[in-house]
Amino acid sequence: LALTGFLAPEGPGAGVRPWAVSVNGVEVASGLCLSDPSSPSNRCRIAIPADKQSDEYEVKIKGAGLIQPRWVEAGSKLEVVPGSETDAFMQDGFYGGEGKGMPFCWTQGKATVQVPLTPGSKQYQLVLNVENGHPVMKRTASVSFQGFTKKIILPAQPMKVLLEFPAGDVEAPSMADLVFEVETWNPARQMGVQDSRDLGFKFYGLEWYPAL
Repeated sequence: LALTGFLAPEGPGAGVRPWAVSVNGVEVASGLCLSDPSSPSNRCRIAIPADKQSDEYEVKIKGAGLIQPRWVEAGSKLEVVPGSETDAFMQDGFYGGEGKGMPFCWTQGKATVQVPLTPGSKQYQLVLNVENGHPVMKRTASVSFQGFTKKIILPAQPMKVLLEFPAGDVEAPSMADLVFEVETWNPARQMGVQDSRDLGFKFYGLEWYPAL
């Protein structure tokens, strides 16, 4: 289960303001939001471990309001695509969406996606759709899940990569972090272009499902 929307800071005036979200009295996310609710920086994505309906949760936001709130539910299988409602599970470390026809997001040096844990699973299969994005350098990235880390060679063109991770004992459906890490590069410094972001790799999406 995930809640997504845009943060609008409380109180008059501009500037950066802190916010925090609690679910059933437990803080699950916090950060800073700008005065402009339409800013990409004010996009809020909150993944919540859940096997119940959203109306059984008491969600409170301190320091901001949530515009265009939307609940997104995931079953045991999750497909995440940038620009779709499932990008609510893309938690940290992603830049805004780009591309027409085949949308993608650049990662930062470290990026996190929340994926579901399913009771009774023996292992999980991950299908990543990624691209290196660097015009010259061949690079690798690491993918970590619950203490297990695997390396992948980032393909020169968009390509699907299959990985498998062992599943631990889970008594009830919940969520866990899937973490990507890669050495970044800066187009402005390395190529003399206007893009001054520190870029990871191009993320086109993923599929995550259990093997029972």
